[in-house]
Amino acid sequence: MAKKEDLTAELHRLESEIEAYGTAVSDAQIWHKKARIEQIKKELAELESPAGKFNAGTEKLNEMMAAQQPQLTPEQIANLQGGRG
Repeated sequence: MAKKEDLTAELHRLESEIEAYGTAVSDAQIWHKKARIEQIKKELAELESPAGKFNAGTEKLNEMMAAQQPQLTPEQIANLQGGRG
């Protein structure tokens, strides 16, 4: 769920920036921030959908499997190399 956390943090950061501007800037000057906020909200909604949750779970499983690559001993490596030739 790192992606969800990253998107949520970006969303909060952008909303805080817009709030800090107050009335000092026009909507035209911050339209790109507002557009990004809308895009983040859509991405978060997709992550919350059943398909999004499945994909996030698959991504997490792949990360876990990559982190758990078996460590071969020098003897096992020699046996594998000997078996190829």
